[in-house]
Amino acid sequence: MKHSSRMFGFTLLELLISLSILVGIIAVVLMSFEGGFRVYARIRDFGNREAEVYFAGEMLEQDLGYLIPAAPYRFHARELRFVREPLYGEEWQEIHVLAPVSGGLTYSVRDHNTGGMEHSGISLVRNDLDVSFSFASPEDGDTWLLDWGTETNIPLAVRMTVQGVYLGEENLIERTMVLTSTVGEEEE
Repeated sequence: MKHSSRMFGFTLLELLISLSILVGIIAVVLMSFEGGFRVYARIRDFGNREAEVYFAGEMLEQDLGYLIPAAPYRFHARELRFVREPLYGEEWQEIHVLAPVSGGLTYSVRDHNTGGMEHSGISLVRNDLDVSFSFASPEDGDTWLLDWGTETNIPLAVRMTVQGVYLGEENLIERTMVLTSTVGEEEE
């Protein structure tokens, strides 16, 4: 029986080099996963904010769709106050939407029969977001005004702009709500 003086296998140096290459590849893969998770978390958080603004816009758009044009109302950059028509046999109600300087958006409903607040100070948008409104002029739909001062007609649309800083970046979300009812339509 013949013995070979050379044995097959890895030397210690070859093993160390192979392990260092393997560790480098694993580190690169883990860093790419970590970056992917960070991007996912940022998209999820921004999506949550966008969903919050979308929900608030849907609620306001529904209420503004039942706006009584002949009733007194106030539209300002940080406040909407208007009367809506009865819904499902309810008596008419006054809606008050306030965007305080401290941020956020609160929503209150006052029932004109009882005089009490049905919903007082419900938060539609969180306090870390700044909300403002602008209004499309019926004469020129491309002109957006910060205050609506006329009592004879309503704007074509209300735009809600929500701004906030998230992870050092400025985020801007806009939601435009078209108003379908006008005084002229009801007279015809």
